[in-house]
Amino acid sequence: KFNEEILPLNIENCEFFNGIGGFINNGREYIFAVNKEQKTPALWSNDISNKFFGSIVTENMSDSTWSKNSRLNRLTPWNNNMVQNYPSEIFYVYDNDKKRIWSLNSGVIPNDNYYYITYGFGYSKYRNVTDGILQETNIYIPSEEKVKITDIRFKNIYDEERNLNVVLYTTLVLGEDEFKTNKNLVGKLENNIVYLKNVLADSEFKDNIMYLSSNMKIKKLSFDKNDLFENNDLTKPIKILQGIDYYSNNVNCVCVEF
Repeated sequence: KFNEEILPLNIENCEFFNGIGGFINNGREYIFAVNKEQKTPALWSNDISNKFFGSIVTENMSDSTWSKNSRLNRLTPWNNNMVQNYPSEIFYVYDNDKKRIWSLNSGVIPNDNYYYITYGFGYSKYRNVTDGILQETNIYIPSEEKVKITDIRFKNIYDEERNLNVVLYTTLVLGEDEFKTNKNLVGKLENNIVYLKNVLADSEFKDNIMYLSSNMKIKKLSFDKNDLFENNDLTKPIKILQGIDYYSNNVNCVCVEF
């Protein structure tokens, strides 16, 4: 029986395997595996987009998302770092009973197991097992919509009840450069939708509104990174660990708990 928690990538059906990954499904998908010890030599990215919306994702999930113009109207930043992979979106999972936190992203708070990543045309899929929770995350962009969808599914493979929360942390741009736009952003939560706007955007994008929502109820919200992390360290989300209501109105990020 294939043990997801300890065995590396099953390479029997991979073509052109290079030690980390290879092609499957007649070349329509590329699958690879990373963990704490085995990493890609550089960022391996997948550009998923349609004619008016797009996102770059890597083995560490989302790197940058844009609408209409990938340089002038970035919703989340492009870090442009070929060595260090800083994702613009981080998904934290918090076990309320065990008081343990980890990330769905392979490079933030990883476990010792393999992270399986599959790149296809218009989508990326991520799979990992953490503490008895099989986690599957699919990121895709519909062909005719200005929206990116992140579909997260958990399966409890242990015979015990689990009480989990998911927290999404997203850095923001809403323009060309986050250092120029951060003080110009406003946000609000209404009807389980977070609305964000750059009030000083140029004429082409001045009426644009970014929104973020979920099929799960948003329980907590913060717009200020300084409220969330110890010494700005993304591996130490202190407010999440302490269970403190972290609402803030100084907009430089979005952090929501479901």
